[in-house]
Amino acid sequence: MPRTSKRAVKNPKSVKTARGGKSGGAYRNSRAGKSIRMVYLVGLILVAIFAIGFLIVQIAGELAPWRLAGDISPNDARKQIAEGAVVLDVRIREEFVAGHIEKSLFMPLEELTSLMSALPRDRLIITVCRTGLRSIQARYILEEAGFSQVTSLKGGMEAWIAAGFPVVYGEPARNN
Repeated sequence: MPRTSKRAVKNPKSVKTARGGKSGGAYRNSRAGKSIRMVYLVGLILVAIFAIGFLIVQIAGELAPWRLAGDISPNDARKQIAEGAVVLDVRIREEFVAGHIEKSLFMPLEELTSLMSALPRDRLIITVCRTGLRSIQARYILEEAGFSQVTSLKGGMEAWIAAGFPVVYGEPARNN
């Protein structure tokens, strides 16, 4: 017959373990255990929100109209530049100085509305930035201002450089 203890255990969750600590049940119900579970739960919720947001942005980006029309590949841009298109670089000065397409006009996106009167209305304007997002904004600003021949470089300077096309360095010429 197994030996039983005559001492009654009031709370089995508070039984000490072999190492002297409380058993898992006591920790689970302690303030520290609840706090840890709460932090873990909040972390999971934040990860889920981030993942859902990321998916929405990806889907919206694929379906957005500015991704379907209005931009030009680096190869096509190079051909258009050779035929007289104007390259409008809308990045900040530091980005421009670090490398730009030869003969680019420098007009940071933040200053575009005040400087756009210097742009020709009778030639194609190719807007350029680092990755293509600011150039899309610039294209829309120019289109809203009545410029009819405007496109943006798909992938921006990163795509231009990846295509192996030439880049020049230095301060912008006084074009504005």
